[in-house]
Amino acid sequence: MFQKILVANRGEIALRVICACKELGISTVAVYSEADRNSLHVRFADEAVCIGPPRSSESYLNIPQVISAAEITNVDAIHPGYGFLSENANFAKVCEASEITFIGPTPEVIEMMGEKDRAQEQFQVYQKVRAQHMADLDKQRAEVRQFVYSAKNSPTGKQ
Repeated sequence: MFQKILVANRGEIALRVICACKELGISTVAVYSEADRNSLHVRFADEAVCIGPPRSSESYLNIPQVISAAEITNVDAIHPGYGFLSENANFAKVCEASEITFIGPTPEVIEMMGEKDRAQEQFQVYQKVRAQHMADLDKQRAEVRQFVYSAKNSPTGKQ
């Protein structure tokens, strides 16, 4: 379980993540732009770090600023919420390189989901593998049922 999580988002999204963390006994760090200094997510978090000016491209989307905030507050993980950095494979890779857990899909999955054709191909492969496993499971169940039936009906199996 994580001890401290940085929430790399703002507003209602960040507030929901912060409240969930509080219910789990996890400390939180909010990041905020200068414009969001007095926002609820900033006030509800255990710690808060200003990461830049009001423009999101200069604050919430500024990967070096977010990583710096995570490092100076010594967090275990970063939760991106949704939007902003949640679908940024490069951000997930930078988190890995910084030895900070990215709470979300792996960079490879994020990249794949950005490529619709590749994602659909992978999903079809998954469906085929799953169907094969289900068929194998059904076969194994039938074999177990046959074994139990045979054991019950054999002369040495009756009590």
